[in-house]
Order: sequence, then structure tokens, then C-alpha cells
Amino acid sequence: MTDSMPADHPKVVELRKLSEWSEGQVWCSPERHGKLTAVFKNKIDWLPLEISGIRPTQGRRWP
Repeated sequence: MTDSMPADHPKVVELRKLSEWSEGQVWCSPERHGKLTAVFKNKIDWLPLEISGIRPTQGRRWP
């Protein structure tokens, strides 16, 4: 869960590094009552809007 552990937790650091490394991302989740699931939303919440002034998805383009 978001904020249940420090941002320097190894898995959080790994997620952020993979997000910065990737050339593109496809996120898929089942809907629950027409909304994202809590687990999926929490994963997104671990990616801050800005990392060193750059959004994880900034500069990525759709094919």
C-alpha cells in the first residue's frame, strides 16, 4: 500500500527505475464497479508525478 513503507524500499526503487528505463508501458487491470482496482491504483501511486523533474511517462509516444 502506498505510504505503508518508505520510498527507498527496494521494490519501490525497482518499480521507479523500471518505469524510467522503459521505452513504453501498457498497463492493464480488470475493472471493479467501473473503476481501477485498489491494488492497481496503489501501484500507480508509487510512481510520483515527477521524478527529478521528469514524469515517468514524459516523452513517450503512442505508435
